[in-house]
Amino acid sequence: MKIPLILFLCLFPLSAAAICKDWSDTDTVLAASFTTVQTLDYLQTRSFLRDPERRESNPIIGPRPSYERLAILNLLTLAAVLGSACYLDVPFRRALLGGAITIELLTVVYNRQVDMRIVHRF
Repeated sequence: MKIPLILFLCLFPLSAAAICKDWSDTDTVLAASFTTVQTLDYLQTRSFLRDPERRESNPIIGPRPSYERLAILNLLTLAAVLGSACYLDVPFRRALLGGAITIELLTVVYNRQVDMRIVHRF
């Protein structure tokens, strides 16, 4: 599952840009940036779940989600944000992608502050 997931995460923003009408280079960069910070959050959480003492704070997936549940949530989040952005007018699309990037980036920074490191072997 690792290689297909990595390929999906790399190619999803490009496919969204190809499918969606009137996407500019800026929109593609925003989509790729969102995918990047979403992936960082995913990798941090995966590493974090190796410690049985720690609990996930996201109520959607519960305190001790499986790796599969975590991967599914992240893929659904990517699909929802990028799919929604596809149908929005340019200013709303950029606001959605910018907001999503900000939320994920704040999550990644917070995770780092509580000593969640990315320790992932591919």
